[in-house]
Order: sequence, then C-alpha cells, then structure tokens
Amino acid sequence: MQHKPIITVTLNPCYDRTVNIARFEYGGTNAVLSVQRDTSGKGINVSTVLNHLGYDTVCMGLMYSKGKDDFNKFFADEKLRSDFVEVPGSVRENIKIFDESAKTMTEFNEKGSVAAEETVRAVMKKIESAVASSSLVVLSGSVPPGFPKTIYAELIRKCGDAGVRVILDASKEFLLEGIREKPFLIKPNIDELQTIVAKKIESEDEVIAEAKKISEAGIAYVCVSLGKEGCILVSGNRAFKAPAMDIEEAGIQGAGDSLVAGLCAAITDGAAEEDYLRYATAAASASIMLPGTQLCLKKDFDELFPRAAVQRL
Repeated sequence: MQHKPIITVTLNPCYDRTVNIARFEYGGTNAVLSVQRDTSGKGINVSTVLNHLGYDTVCMGLMYSKGKDDFNKFFADEKLRSDFVEVPGSVRENIKIFDESAKTMTEFNEKGSVAAEETVRAVMKKIESAVASSSLVVLSGSVPPGFPKTIYAELIRKCGDAGVRVILDASKEFLLEGIREKPFLIKPNIDELQTIVAKKIESEDEVIAEAKKISEAGIAYVCVSLGKEGCILVSGNRAFKAPAMDIEEAGIQGAGDSLVAGLCAAITDGAAEEDYLRYATAAASASIMLPGTQLCLKKDFDELFPRAAVQRL
C-alpha cells in the first residue's frame, strides 16, 4: 500500500563540524584525529534515515541563501525531497567534539540567524498547505531567534485540525508549549523530561511514573531516551524498555534523530506497540556504528533489528 509522505520540519539547519580527539583535555592542547563537516539539522537527519530505510519523506522548514547549495547537493545526492522557505542569511555552524576514550560528545551550537515576521508567516503557510497530504509530521530541533515560543504548538494545532499525527522532539519552552497541544508522541531525554515535570528524576521507576502522567493527560506515547541505558516507551498504563545494544560506537551524533526515524517507520508500518522500540533502537544503533554525522543505513538496520530486545515493564 502506498503511504502518504512523512514531513519533517527543520527550522534551524546547520553545518555540523565533528572533531574527533583521543582524550579531551579541558584547558589543554588537544590533538585532532579527524574532522568531518556535514550538512545537518534534526528534521533533515530524520528524513535522511527514513529515506535510507525506504520511506517516502519530505524535508520542510527554513533554509538560508548562504549555504543552500551544499544542502541542495546533499538532497540531490541522497535523492531526498525538500521544500524549504528560502531567506537571506547564513546557515549556522555547530562544533561537535567527540572524545574517543570516553565515547562522549561535547557540543557548541550557534543560535542561528534572526527570522523576520514575514519569514515566520511564510514558513507557517507552506507547512500548513502540505500537512493534509502527509501521513505524519515530525517537529524537531532548535528554533532560530524571531520565531515565537509557540511555533511548534501552532503547527501541532494545524496538524490536529487536518487529522495528522505529530511527533515532537524539542526542548525548553518549545517543548513546554508544544505539549499543551497534545502531539501524538514526544521524545524527551531525561533533562527534557525533568523540564516538563519541573523536578529531578532519580530512578527508572520515576521516569515511568512521570511519563505515564504525561501520557494519561492526552499524549498517546512518551518515549524517553536514556542514553547508554537505552530508552523507555510509555502509553497510558503500558511501559516498555529497550536496553542499549552491544555495538562498537563510532559516533553518537544523530542517534536521537535516528531513534525518531525508527518510531516513524514503526508507526507507518502499523507495527505492534511493543515493536516501536525495536525499530527505534535498531535505527539509533545503526547510526552510532558510523563516524561523524553519518546516519543509519538499511543494511545495518536490517542486521540489528532482530537483535533489538524489548521488555514490557
């Protein structure tokens, strides 16, 4: 059966400059092992993984005139559909330092160019016009200055009016405002979950308890990423956990976006609820196996999927 496309929204595209070092020395001199510069953005990453896995997807959002050529080349090379609002300005550049010894990433992210009011209106209009012909909308990543803190909430409301489900992967006020409109699924990490519930979470039991409260308030699924501890999915009074897979880590950038792509794939396939995390974990792990910001390939996903363990809690 032919599915409608999955739309991903990226309002703050970027270049990711990933610097690999043997062991990070704070305040000292660090020898660089390798450097990689990639076009990126959380929604673009989600679409890239979905495209690799064979799902129909369209990248939408905001694109700047200085930098667009690199992105257009990337979309052409990947055979990835895109439909951005183009405005004057420069694509921001983020620095990612990957410590090989600790397998940790330290990030330095620019805010992005200020968006004018007419830019905000143009983005809203373009996305709103495309929503009805989509099966699922992913709103993810940071938002540049000039956009209201309610931008994701407004887009969720428009999608709801069109009967289209939304996955929200945001932080700070954009997450807090967004959840008021009850998206279909949210994917907070521990810090973001603590922002929602306004308290420190000390245990896995607390993660589940707080996620259940959020779900029972009207958000069908809450998927909490726990880093090296795996991830937990809660829906109503049901909870599932997928531990992190035993793989060789080459780079963790894009793992969260790949996890979201896996969830999109599961939803699109009409997978059983307990398999949502199997899709998500396989996609995230397939990205972690690759260096820099290289993302999940289908051959790796297919190899990892049968190995992904999920338990009901």
